[in-house]
This record gives sequence, C-alpha cells and structure tokens, in this order.
Amino acid sequence: QIYPPLANLVEPMVFAGRRPRTLPPLAAAAAALALGPGVGQAAAVGAPDSWRGSWLEIAAGFRQRPAALGENQAKWCKDRRKDCASLREKLWEPGGACKYPVAERCLRTCGLCERLAAARSCQSLPRACGHFCGPRINWLNYFRTMVSGAGAAYAGSRLRSESGLVMAEFPAFLSPREADFLAKLATNMGYKPEDSLPKDIRDVGKVDCETGRCLFNPIVGEVYRRVSELLRIPRENFESLEFLRYKLGQHYQAHNDPAEDDQWESRQVGSGLRVMTVFLYFTDVQEGGETRFPEVGLQVKPEKGKIVVWANVHDNWRRVNDRALHEAMPVKRGVKVGANFWVHPFDYRGPEQYAPDSC
Repeated sequence: QIYPPLANLVEPMVFAGRRPRTLPPLAAAAAALALGPGVGQAAAVGAPDSWRGSWLEIAAGFRQRPAALGENQAKWCKDRRKDCASLREKLWEPGGACKYPVAERCLRTCGLCERLAAARSCQSLPRACGHFCGPRINWLNYFRTMVSGAGAAYAGSRLRSESGLVMAEFPAFLSPREADFLAKLATNMGYKPEDSLPKDIRDVGKVDCETGRCLFNPIVGEVYRRVSELLRIPRENFESLEFLRYKLGQHYQAHNDPAEDDQWESRQVGSGLRVMTVFLYFTDVQEGGETRFPEVGLQVKPEKGKIVVWANVHDNWRRVNDRALHEAMPVKRGVKVGANFWVHPFDYRGPEQYAPDSC
C-alpha cells in the first residue's frame, strides 16, 4: 500500500530547466501502481520531452508502511552503548520518553526498533508525516503560528520576510550563557576546515555533533528540544547539528541549502528536501558576517542568542525556492560562531544511519 497515494504527489519539475532523470526500479514500480502502467513504464525507461518531473520528486513522496517487526529483531535492533539501561536521568525525560539526541545511541532501550525497521526496509512510518502529509503547506500561516506561539517565551520574535521568502527571527532564543557554552563546546570538539568545496566558495571551520560528548550534553539536548517544539517537527527529521566558525575574511558564497538532485544518496531520498534551515548565532560580530539573501534584499546581523528560520521551498514543498539563496558575508572584525539544523519533512537520521545503500 502506497502512503500517501502517489497520484497526489507527482508535481512539475522540482528544479526548473533540468533534464528529466530516469526512475530507479522502486520508484518506477510505485509510479506504475499509482498512476497506471503507462506512466510508470515511461518513467522507468526515460521520460518523453513532455514529462518534466524529477525522479527525486516522486521518490521523496513515496512512503510505504514499514515491515512488521520480526521475532529476531534483537539480532539487529541493538543499543550503541552497553550502559543505556542504567543511564537514568541522562537518557529519560521526567515523562518517561527518551531524551534526544541521546536516544540515537539507545534505540532498543528507548523502544525505537520500529523506526529502525522502517529505515532498513527503505520506508517511513506513516504517522510521522506531520505537516507534510499532503502535497502543499501554507508557509506563511505556518510561520505566523510559529511566531505567535513563541512570543511569550522568546521576546522580540517576529517575521522578517513574508513575500518571496518566508523567514522568522527569534532574538532571545538562547541565553548569553547558553550561547557561550555552545561556542566553547564546539571549540573543545575541534573545528575542521571545509574539505568538500574550494576556499573561494566556502571558507569556514566546522564540526558536527556526532560524538558522545556532544550527543549526551544536556544543553545540546535542550537546543534540540526547543527547536523541535518551535517548529512542531520531530527531532529525527533534523540533520546533525553543525557548528560553524568564521574568522577574519572567511565566508560562504551564495547557495541554496537543498542538495542538487544528482548529489543525493539513495538511502536519504525518502527523507525529502531540506525544507527549512535553522541558524543559531552564538557570538556578536563587530563588523561583517551577515547572512545575506540577495534575491529579497535582506540581511541578518549575527547577534548572540538569536536564531533565524526560513523555508527553502515553495508551498509545494517539493519545489526549491530560489529566493532562499543566501550567503555568509566575509567577517571583517571579530569571529562569527554559530550552528545550523537542516530540517527535512520526514525522518532523516534513521535512513542516514540504518538504511541500506540499495534504497
């Protein structure tokens, strides 16, 4: 059973102007089931000129029910730490749920084997679609609700942009002490220089929150909790928290956050595009270092404790919004330290860690 009906998910080209791509066998089969054998076969063998759809667009919406857990789940659903059962308050919330991101190391103890089984089967849990069960989302209403709900907790919360690009700003999301702590944590973990892009495009030090020192840190867990509560999206839909440090002259040229369609790993296709970006600022910067959005004439000044959230896609959330193009301006005085979450419509961490390459 296809979830949701694939016929409701096929939309025009995600990346306008790109040549059509052939469907992998799994997505081609899904297209045949939902749209009829003619469409599925055409997609499988190479679409005609009239077909302008990207296979990623289809695959991102292809959601099946996960396979039922078998009796031998203990063989493959295991904790990554031997002491999960004895972690107590380090692992468990007062209400009985596991804390996050600690839960990623204690899947069996936290009762998350069903999620792991779904990833191993190249599928997702149907109940986890949240705001993205349908083919569209009203971003302006979504962000207005976000800001109005956050007003009491975070003074100065506001919409920064409503037309072309939808963005919200939360100046008091972190206390100065929390921001200082997170900046120090990243320094202690050790920044590494950008290694996938040349320095003239991206020049920055970065470190991902993947070690136990970071995953088990209570302040990091609180950041995950607050952002998830703010967005009303599960934390497993976030990519790993990425810490960034821009020193004098360092920068990142204009870019979109959603990955190009030919750069996706097959196991992560079902997670969908990076529909939102959350950027957290841990330091003030004396001069430079703004996050600039050239297509809408907007700049965000780095200020300690502030976060900004923006949508990278249109209301049809399988279409990239080119007006979300942004750049990190060169730092002229001071040091810019921050972090970002890239947010997906569906579970990202499960497939990233457990799905087979054959997905």
